[in-house]
Parts: sequence; C-alpha cells; structure tokens
Amino acid sequence: MKHKIKSPAPALEKGLKILTRLSANRPQNLESLSKDLGEPKASVLRYLDTLMLLDLIGRDPVSKEYCSKIAIVRMDSAGRDLSGKIQKLLDSLAGKTCRTAEWYVPNGGRMVLMQRSEPEDAMIHVKAKIGFERMLDDQFEAVARIAISNLGAGVSGRNYWVYKGGERKSISEEACRRILRSDRENGFAIDVEYNDNGVRRYAVPVFNQGKFAGVIALAENFRPDADSQIPRISKILKEEIKRII
Repeated sequence: MKHKIKSPAPALEKGLKILTRLSANRPQNLESLSKDLGEPKASVLRYLDTLMLLDLIGRDPVSKEYCSKIAIVRMDSAGRDLSGKIQKLLDSLAGKTCRTAEWYVPNGGRMVLMQRSEPEDAMIHVKAKIGFERMLDDQFEAVARIAISNLGAGVSGRNYWVYKGGERKSISEEACRRILRSDRENGFAIDVEYNDNGVRRYAVPVFNQGKFAGVIALAENFRPDADSQIPRISKILKEEIKRII
C-alpha cells in the first residue's frame, strides 16, 4: 500500500494550493474553497488572510469572493530555455525602439504578462506589470488579436470593443475578421488607437518547436511622431523576432 509523502511544509503547500486554484479559476468564496480543499473554514481563512497580506489575492466585499492578483503558469525545461531567449530579445527591443517590450503567454482564455523590459531612458513607464492579464473575449487589442488568430479562437458571438476617440466602441464581427486578415498580411498587429492610459501596442506571435508560444508586444506612450514611426518600429520588431522563431 502506497503512503502519501508527507509535506515538509504543509501550511505552505495548502496556501499554494489555494493560490493555484484561484489563479486557474473564477473567484471563489470561503465555503467553496473549504469544500474543494477538504479543509476547515477556519484553516482556509487563515491561509486566505495571509495571501491577502502578501497582496497575492483580493476579496470583493460585496460578493465575499476571493480572486488571485497573479497568474501561475507551469514551465517545463523547454519553456525555461525559451524564457532566457525571450528576455534577451525584450532587452534588445527596448533598447532599439525606446519602447517597453513585453512577453505574454496563453493561460486559459487569457494572455498573461510574464516578462518585460523597460528602455533605460524611459520618461514615462507603462503601467502593466508582471501577471497582468488580457482577456480574449473583451477588448480587441493587438495582443488579443495575435492570440485569437494563432489559438484558433473565433470571433463569433463575442462582444468585442476598441478605443476610438477616447471612448469604448463596439466592433462588429465582420470588422474583427477584416482586422485579423490585415494583421496576417502585415505580419504584425497594432492597436486601433491609444487606450485610456495613453498607450498603444504592437504585437507579433512567437512559435516554439512549431507551436504558438506567446506574443511579443511593444508598448508606446503617445508622441507627436508616433504614426510616422510605425514602419520603422514594426520592421525592427519583425526582424528581431526572427532570432528566436
């Protein structure tokens, strides 16, 4: 008869189980977590309070549900090797373009920001931090569009929107398909307009061993010459990405 190996740090193990569950699923309340984990509510509450103190999870005061503030993505040896190459690429892109370079990986129905690099002389920093999530059924922005195209996710029945004139505007399925076709023809995607933080992104796909691995994005703040720089920035992005494809 096999015996379960006893954890040397049971409290840490249970806390990580809760964090992993909240990262992978929708928000849950105390009762639901207690039932799923087979642990007393008093014990689960202590773990939740600790995770909140570390700012790893949050709690909605109305629904009393807990949600993760970070994303947990498992990485194998091939993924670790790719991660090293990605960081070098991000640093190179940030230096050559004076834009923030970002690396997003798919995790469920979302893209998670895993790595980033800021240009050394950046006067304004982009707000998105490690763990930031971009949904694939919400804003029709550059990172989501590249993911939708390469994950085989359709646009039918989705209520997509884009920023236009500083406001959120709904976009039709036909317009979505037209934009995706244009992205494929151009070899990159770019946001329709700047978002409410004054940021616009370029995005290209990355493949590892023939499979879609994630998205490299360049985030730029508004500047007077930004539109005239699109050909130069997109060319650098497409050329640099060839180093790891």
